[in-house]
Amino acid sequence: MIFRPPSSGFGSGETPVRLRTALLCLSLAACSSPQISFTPPTLPIDTVIAGAIQNVFAENKLPGIPEVSPIRPTLAPEPGDWIICLKSSAADKPLRYAIFFEDNKYLKSRIAVSIDRCDNEIYAPRKK
Repeated sequence: MIFRPPSSGFGSGETPVRLRTALLCLSLAACSSPQISFTPPTLPIDTVIAGAIQNVFAENKLPGIPEVSPIRPTLAPEPGDWIICLKSSAADKPLRYAIFFEDNKYLKSRIAVSIDRCDNEIYAPRKK
C-alpha cells in the first residue's frame, strides 16, 4: 500500500472548491454589472443666462454694468451643472457672485466662495 498525504489542492493541480466558487462568483458579478451611461448636462440657452445675470445684478443693487466670466462646468461640491461669475464694473464694488444653472434653468446665486474660483476669472461686459 502506498501512502499519499492528503491533498490541499494547492500545488497538486487541483483547484480548491472555495477558490473555484469565488472565481465563478466574481466572473458572474462582472458580467451582470449595470451599464452606466453619462449624458453631459445641457448648456443653458442665452436668454436664461441673460435673465439670471440681470436679476442677480439688480437684486444685489450693483452699480455700473455687469461683467461676467465665461460659462464653465461646476465642481462636485458646487450646486448645479454650470457656473458663471459676475461682478460690477464699479471699482469700489469688489465682490464676485457665482450664478448656477441646472437643466437649462437658473438655479441660485451667492457671493462667490473659494471653490467657485471667481477671483481667477477673466471678466468682460455682458454682450446683449
